[in-house]
Amino acid sequence: MEVEKRKKYALFTSVFGTVGFLIYGGMAAANRELLHIPWNILPTILIYGLGGSLLLGGLALGIMFFADFFQNRKSVTKILLCIFFPVTFMFICLIGILSLIPYGIYNLVMIKKAGRDSEI
Repeated sequence: MEVEKRKKYALFTSVFGTVGFLIYGGMAAANRELLHIPWNILPTILIYGLGGSLLLGGLALGIMFFADFFQNRKSVTKILLCIFFPVTFMFICLIGILSLIPYGIYNLVMIKKAGRDSEI
């Protein structure tokens, strides 16, 4: 993967992660009494915000992975993936959430390595 594509990936996942943190952390803080959450406000914002960050960032990563996967398939496979859309969407979300952190670390290491190689 080229460096520009890696930078685009890092930008998209970090933006979606930040938006997820703000939305879910804000909703948890605003509805803390309604949901009967026994913690203080700061741990509530952090826990629910990090969960939202993982959810939206993972969804963005899953969609990017699926777009690359979908382009290189035959039309029969594409039709089957569209017919079984709920299962396909479940796998997109699952793979994106589970691989967000490991692939993000790998991606940052490769960007840094490419930057060092271009300096030499």
